[in-house]
Amino acid sequence: MKPLCSFRLLTDTKDDVTFVRLDGDHIHLDEMAAIRLREGLQALVETGRNRLFLDMGNIDFLTSTMVETLLSLHRKVNSVGGHLAVSNLTPIVAEVFAVLQLACVLDVRPVCR
Repeated sequence: MKPLCSFRLLTDTKDDVTFVRLDGDHIHLDEMAAIRLREGLQALVETGRNRLFLDMGNIDFLTSTMVETLLSLHRKVNSVGGHLAVSNLTPIVAEVFAVLQLACVLDVRPVCR
């Protein structure tokens, strides 16, 4: 059985941009993990880090809770003059983004730069 919430949130700030990635292999963002990630990302914004680049390169599964988290975070950072970009989508995550047409709302990039 796969352990719940088996990732660490890693950040690296350059100038005013915070690069965020999840440390772990084949991460499944189920409900519990998505909530944990949402709390971590919201904490970054609350401390003034409102220009975020999220590397999703090792995420193999995400739920609607994670999609809602990304959309909510997008609205929050935009409301304070910030920006959210997501990058490095795995094929499964890219398919979810395509079906939901998330690239029409979110800044989706091939690699995190």
